[in-house]
Amino acid sequence: MDNHIYNLAKALTKKSQAVWRYEKFIKDSDGCPECEELWRELKEEDEEHVEKMKKILTSHAKAGAIK
Repeated sequence: MDNHIYNLAKALTKKSQAVWRYEKFIKDSDGCPECEELWRELKEEDEEHVEKMKKILTSHAKAGAIK
């Protein structure tokens, strides 16, 4: 597997894990609106990044670059 594809897959894993954790962080914010807003923003941004990385990896897979 090419290094750039490995890097995409690794980053996708890390971002996906972060998205999953943000819900807990939001709940643990103890009602602090500033913290809740931060975690929601980060979650939304990371969800967008996850989708973008999935599309790119799918494109590479269809092109036969992932073996």
